[in-house]
Amino acid sequence: MTARFDPSILLPAAPTSAGQVELAPGLGFAAGRVHELTGPARRTLALMLAARVEGPVVWIGPGNPGEGLMPQGVARWTLPERLLTVAARRAEDRLWAVEESLRSRAAGLVVAELDSPCGLTPVRRLLLAGEGGRAMALLLTPEGITPGTESRWRMDFAHRPGQDGWTLALQRARMVPPGRWRLRADTRGRVFTGAAPLAPAAGPETPPASCARAALAFPQVQPLDCTRHPPDPRRGATAAGSVRVGSPAPPERIVDKPPPRP
Repeated sequence: MTARFDPSILLPAAPTSAGQVELAPGLGFAAGRVHELTGPARRTLALMLAARVEGPVVWIGPGNPGEGLMPQGVARWTLPERLLTVAARRAEDRLWAVEESLRSRAAGLVVAELDSPCGLTPVRRLLLAGEGGRAMALLLTPEGITPGTESRWRMDFAHRPGQDGWTLALQRARMVPPGRWRLRADTRGRVFTGAAPLAPAAGPETPPASCARAALAFPQVQPLDCTRHPPDPRRGATAAGSVRVGSPAPPERIVDKPPPRP
């Protein structure tokens, strides 16, 4: 007999309407797709997105002692009771749990922590399992390139005295050029981007070792006020200057340019 993981037994059904998940004003992720998150702050990025989706969140990890999510850190981003955590030592079992979670239509977000990028075949299986739904799948990998994903992002720590901050890099996406932004969060947990995208970096930033656990200890994220960023009627649901990963056509945005020569 083959075992079957069915989150719908434990979780209420998530909304079925697809669209964009707004990380910050003008910076969105396509719902119903598979995205790859890398870098030292990839867990923080996943929690930021978890706070912005409707429905339960399934978080799948290896279950190694001392490496799980800290409840007090999760509570500052979103309600811990929204999370259903799954532990599986083998990467194949974690990907299977992602596939079953997407197929159940019970979760609004499915997160899988992987030790290394997976192949194209598992990603295609995830896409087929989530076809027609709105759940977004996030594959968290330390480094590397997972083929077949909608986009690949890298987030690093960029904290300053008295100011929490991160640098977010879009390394690859369909029909959207790469970009790099500085993120910050206010006292209410709302995430904002800088005035303009940063210039491409020569290499990844290396945070101090003490930041590894501090990534989960920031204020709770509140829903974004989208009324201040109404859609551009000329472009449907996408406003000019916004980044919509997974949209049928790339919107206008500020393109990274080299600094002028003196």
